[in-house]
Amino acid sequence: MQTSDEHAALQAKVRALLAPLVAEDELTFASELTQLYASDVFYTGRLPAGILRPRSIATMARAIRAATEAGLAVAARGGGLSYSSGYVSPDRHMLLIDTQRLAAISDIDVSSGAVTVEAGCTWAALHERLTPQNWRTPFWGTSSGRDSTIGGTLSQNAVLYGSGRHGTIGDNVAE
Repeated sequence: MQTSDEHAALQAKVRALLAPLVAEDELTFASELTQLYASDVFYTGRLPAGILRPRSIATMARAIRAATEAGLAVAARGGGLSYSSGYVSPDRHMLLIDTQRLAAISDIDVSSGAVTVEAGCTWAALHERLTPQNWRTPFWGTSSGRDSTIGGTLSQNAVLYGSGRHGTIGDNVAE
């Protein structure tokens, strides 16, 4: 188990590695956030080595590449509503990627039945955008609530609203 001094040294390493690659407001080591992000609904794990809150997929890709090449573990977090410790590690301080800023809905094609969203898009935001067309996706969310993200749902291959007829969330994703 690492001491608080070892965790602080790891945070300094992450800061030195990523600060040149991301905007100042995209990388945080704030104590209140690292405490919060070390847990989900039922589990608590190690404090994150840092929290990346990217505003673009390009920024996220640069940071993940640098972190993994430096040997850091990386995990993604959506709305923080996992019931299975999906982004919480009991034994490693990871770089945690908070995807909530990656929330764009870039395409809605009712004729083909396809929507294109970023990982941080919430089910509530997608529902709001589809309602004027009187349309919804076959799988339409989890019981985690309005702030549950589509990326988080995919990372868990969730089963819930719409699953009885349309399968898991993974069954509803096109390449």
